[in-house]
Amino acid sequence: MECKLPVAWRDVELVSLGPSWKQFSMDLDVTLVQTLRLYSSDINQCRASLNTVAENLKRWKGQPSVVLIYASPSVKSPSNLVSEVLAELDGIDSSLVGLLYPNIENVERDDENLMVSQKTLVNMALDVVPTRWYLSGLDGGDTIISPDTIHLAKRKASLYQTMPGNIFVVPQFAFGSDEWWNVSELLEAKDSDSLEIPADVESCNEQEGEEDELSVQTTLLWWEQTSGLLYPDHKPSVPSALAKSLQDIEYKLTIRLGKESLDKFLSVPYTPLVLVDNLIKTGRTSEEGLHAHTLAREVEEFGGGRCFNLLRLSQLVSFGFQLNVLDGAFAASTPKSRKGGLHQVGLDVSPRCSGCFLLEGADDLRNQVFHQEVVRPIIARSLWEKGND
Repeated sequence: MECKLPVAWRDVELVSLGPSWKQFSMDLDVTLVQTLRLYSSDINQCRASLNTVAENLKRWKGQPSVVLIYASPSVKSPSNLVSEVLAELDGIDSSLVGLLYPNIENVERDDENLMVSQKTLVNMALDVVPTRWYLSGLDGGDTIISPDTIHLAKRKASLYQTMPGNIFVVPQFAFGSDEWWNVSELLEAKDSDSLEIPADVESCNEQEGEEDELSVQTTLLWWEQTSGLLYPDHKPSVPSALAKSLQDIEYKLTIRLGKESLDKFLSVPYTPLVLVDNLIKTGRTSEEGLHAHTLAREVEEFGGGRCFNLLRLSQLVSFGFQLNVLDGAFAASTPKSRKGGLHQVGLDVSPRCSGCFLLEGADDLRNQVFHQEVVRPIIARSLWEKGND
């Protein structure tokens, strides 16, 4: 695939400027990050995905957020559409909402194959996050966070204010109906047929969805810790067993950076939803320290739903970030929201099924880029620490 245009914030139309950001605490508040790609000429499909983004903003309850949306040439009047759905939301003044679409002077409007890497949008969005903590991974237009997520995320930010370098995984589920479940109902139904993982409801070129073992382990840990949070009489696993489970997850993430694990990175069909402390354990303040997003960025050439989705998380864990789960918080898709997310790769398949489309047919180059990215952040951190001696 040919790369036609570079993109940057100077190319973005701002639907909302986030004017009330100055009222938030850098260390105690949490920013919600959402990215979305719109490719369908069907206005109703585009509106469905935007409605999911809007629902997440409502559930974030006026806390800071960044939304970055790309609209392809096939989407008619994208500015009017985005403004119609998002501009009048309560609390929108806490959100920076940007819209990126091709300049008609540079690109033919009928070029419906023009695509942008999702990871490019993620990097751009994270570059402008105003707080130390952020929740990222909502990039499909089909996943909705639980209503209590914001309160639980802020609780972690407060508890870990003096302990930088933490990541909390939020599990993702696929509901079998459009009815939303609260967390207690979720715990009661965890073994039922009405609750699935996202991979179970996908069909990727007649290949069955694959549940990643790391998703299994983190979800099992979440069940355990959330049960203890909700039910005081619950008998949790002994602390040593929980610690061993976390160490095992961290080990498997780190070991995937080896050459023999490249195929496992490609097979993961989801973007992890994670609460990230952007401050690395350097013993410095959040203003002076090395930030996680500066050290380990998403690789923009790895656009696509099945293209090294766990690479950045694995890099951060290898640098010493402590991994855990955000007990009590979860995200889920419903049959209705999943229909809204189907159009984003320009085909009748889920965005989770698309591979590394920017490097399609160039496996050797793809693998070379992967191995360069494994070592690049290590060199960057060494140079930063040497310069601050």
